[in-house]
Amino acid sequence: MRSLNRKPPGQAFALMPSKTQSKFDAIKRKQLEELARAAVIDEAGRLELKLAPFKADLKRLETLRKAIRGWYDTEAAGRSFSPHGDDYVATVGPCGFQAVIHDMRSIFETVGTDEFLAACQLSLGALEGFGKPGLAEAVTAQEQTGPRSLALQPIRPVK
Repeated sequence: MRSLNRKPPGQAFALMPSKTQSKFDAIKRKQLEELARAAVIDEAGRLELKLAPFKADLKRLETLRKAIRGWYDTEAAGRSFSPHGDDYVATVGPCGFQAVIHDMRSIFETVGTDEFLAACQLSLGALEGFGKPGLAEAVTAQEQTGPRSLALQPIRPVK
């Protein structure tokens, strides 16, 4: 007589119990994730090495671009400019559009105190700009929420 719990011949190892299968799947997922992360790290390292000679030039370029844009800070926002050197011409476009809230009181009255305060964010500069000595120190705290540092180092000499 055949047992009801017994698997047919040839299927004894084909089907794993679901607990074992889910552990196996979790291990496979973790290994695949580690392989994908390793590929991203290696690509980032190769790009950093490739671009390293240009870091100072890129920083200088951004400084120069900021200076050129800055020449027109006091000009009308909608105007464009075309300053030029001996070899290049620059096109400085009009200022981009940004949404600016002009009626905070209306928002406060519409959403209520709790929702309004939950959505409020002040910069430290604005807080210090209120001219109340000690206010910033009294209402702020240091939290470790900034970006993480990242350094990429080759494991073996680069070819």
